[in-house]
Amino acid sequence: MAKRYEVDSALDLEIPRDSIFELPMTWEYSDGTAFDLTGCTVYFVAMTDPEAAIASAIINHYWSSHTSATDGETTMTLTADTTNSGTDKALGTYYYNMKVVKSGVNLATKLGRVTIAPNPCKDA
Repeated sequence: MAKRYEVDSALDLEIPRDSIFELPMTWEYSDGTAFDLTGCTVYFVAMTDPEAAIASAIINHYWSSHTSATDGETTMTLTADTTNSGTDKALGTYYYNMKVVKSGVNLATKLGRVTIAPNPCKDA
């Protein structure tokens, strides 16, 4: 039986193609207390098929430096290039998962859609 990939539409992102994109975020428990990111790496992976291998990802980005780790605050920064962390990708909507990992253990996951949208400064 196929896996079901359930996303939270409140977590959908739109990124202008070929741009620098920064997303500040706070990770919290369901009761609103901060999730301590000390020693954690956050992974952001976007792909057309959410069940595909990570090697097929259009964006595969990770970071372990956080704005305020003990307060659960971090910022994802994607660059305007064709690297795995770049936003110079084909226009369209993709699935993403974002994971907080510490010592190889997945502690938290967010699932959503990311749209690579036309950049009004470059796609006009």
